Amino acid sequence: MKILLTLLLAAATLSLSAQKNKPLVVYKKAISLSPLALADIDHTVLLTGEYRLKPNLALLADAGYIFASDYRSNIKKTTGFNIRPSVRMYHGKRNKGYLQAQAFYKMVDYTITDWIGKDCVDGVPAYEKLEDFTYRKNVMGFNIIAGGLLPLSPSHKWLIDLYGGLGIRVKNHKVVNEPDGCYELNNGGFFNFEMNGTTISVPLGLRITHVLQ
Repeated sequence: MKILLTLLLAAATLSLSAQKNKPLVVYKKAISLSPLALADIDHTVLLTGEYRLKPNLALLADAGYIFASDYRSNIKKTTGFNIRPSVRMYHGKRNKGYLQAQAFYKMVDYTITDWIGKDCVDGVPAYEKLEDFTYRKNVMGFNIIAGGLLPLSPSHKWLIDLYGGLGIRVKNHKVVNEPDGCYELNNGGFFNFEMNGTTISVPLGLRITHVLQ
């Protein structure tokens, strides 16, 4: 809810400014920071590079470093990364709207202290042992995204990129270096974080973009 409210307030404020100044948004290279990624359940420093092949066609690559997580209360350490290559098509009279096709891959390792099942057969352990172990999450998928650029300065060197989309993702978990080990990362509440398989992806956010050229 807080994220959605932030996006709506930003969109409303910047739209009023954009009505007074309606320039054509065209550049060659840019870099972006996604501040809301820091507040994700897997806290991420996420940067984006963009290169325009044509005024209305661009290649993008997101690269993120995951340094902490709220995925589970007993996580001692979190490390991971995500990558998201994209192709973007700009449209509109001022070239500020866009449609984007995005593939993504994310891997996160959680160091956990808990009881882990040993010599598991069909998910049933022969016994359990309390220890530190690494639990890995892999997520991959594809999104279609719509968004728009709103200038923050008269020189158009700074922009806000607001976007939302829909896609699919495939997620799986496993215990690392424990071929016969088993563990369920379930918080016991309404949401089961252990849910493997294919689900809907709903990307939503904003980027702060700086034009390099």
